[in-house]
Amino acid sequence: MSAAPRSRQVMLGLVAGTVISLLLLPLALMWAAFSVMASDAGMTPAIETFITLSFCIPLAFVVGPILAWAAWFLRRYTLAVAALFLPLIPFVAAIVVMANA
Repeated sequence: MSAAPRSRQVMLGLVAGTVISLLLLPLALMWAAFSVMASDAGMTPAIETFITLSFCIPLAFVVGPILAWAAWFLRRYTLAVAALFLPLIPFVAAIVVMANA
């Protein structure tokens, strides 16, 4: 009994998503490095949350594609595509915290 072939369309999407993640990783690292400057005016719970979320963004840009490729190898295509959007979670949360601080 042979397993069904892996989805080529999802694989191409994963390649594109991985390249985009690698290209955006230096920007995410700069965001995290400069996020501590938000505490210059004093520390509040919102600023602490923003800094924590900012340090999660580069981590998500690394972990997201790894999880996506692992899901693709396991033939979980919906999960693979969803994992590529993992960096959006801390990014959007940091923007929301910034907007409400």
